[in-house]
Amino acid sequence: MLAEGLSLRVEAATVIDQGRRDAQEDAVVADFGRDGTAGFAVLADGMGGHAAGDVASALVLHRVRDYLGTAFSGPDAPRADMAALLQLAMDEANADIADHAYCHPETQGMGATLLVPVIRDGALYWVSVGDSPLFLMREDRLYRLNRAHTLAARLDAMVRDGTMDAAAAQATPDRDALTSVLIGAPIPEVDLRATPFALCPGDIVLAASDGLEFLDDAQIATVLNRYRDAPSHQIAAQLMQAVHDLDDPDQDNTALCVIKVSGPQPAPRMPRAATAQPARRKTTLFMRVQGNDRRVAFGTTSAREGK
Repeated sequence: MLAEGLSLRVEAATVIDQGRRDAQEDAVVADFGRDGTAGFAVLADGMGGHAAGDVASALVLHRVRDYLGTAFSGPDAPRADMAALLQLAMDEANADIADHAYCHPETQGMGATLLVPVIRDGALYWVSVGDSPLFLMREDRLYRLNRAHTLAARLDAMVRDGTMDAAAAQATPDRDALTSVLIGAPIPEVDLRATPFALCPGDIVLAASDGLEFLDDAQIATVLNRYRDAPSHQIAAQLMQAVHDLDDPDQDNTALCVIKVSGPQPAPRMPRAATAQPARRKTTLFMRVQGNDRRVAFGTTSAREGK
């Protein structure tokens, strides 16, 4: 899938794997087939197990894909308010989950994370809810661009601020609980990048479910560096092969989208806002969801994935 603009060329590929789980609850799609530089990917990581995590991720993916696909194909797409588009797409997907659970009470408690990177006119935008990471590989360094909505992220921030002891933070139960997901209720936390994040030739944007994070950051960076000159589909395949090589008996579902950027302009230094985000692992907060993999608990809702 290719999008060509005056100064950038974008090539994207997706791959998905069930891992060692009984069902596939991840979903991913990419659409960079339009003229110009506009395109997007949608990734959802379902939760709820028997409460239909696979249904939740499918609902989220199809609603966001259809909404953005329609918006990006219209004549006003180049002038569209990106914040409004991403907010409305997310809200529509969240409403679909609420409607489905209302009509099918046995699926009450199902939910999904959401990660949507959008590229328009050589710039990256995104919306994310949950713990699915959005990485940028620039030159030889890996950065995490979006925030992780997890209890661990909150605890680690308290440690950095000096309001919590590091040992106590590490010993806190449910560190891997999610603090925000789409479950058809008000969404506690949203990471919405509505201002342009300039992309450069040689950049690799990587959207993934947290199943990829069975690899550590150094392992992900090694694969991206080693195959950076390969086409996006080969990079995606090599990342998945690295996951398989771990042979982890608890390997989660893994979905990812690799987006390669090429063009004539030189790459600038990394913005300070992006370097401040360490690329690490997941989290969630307070409401219980029955299921074989995850628990949600954020104030009034949250989710956790077993590993």
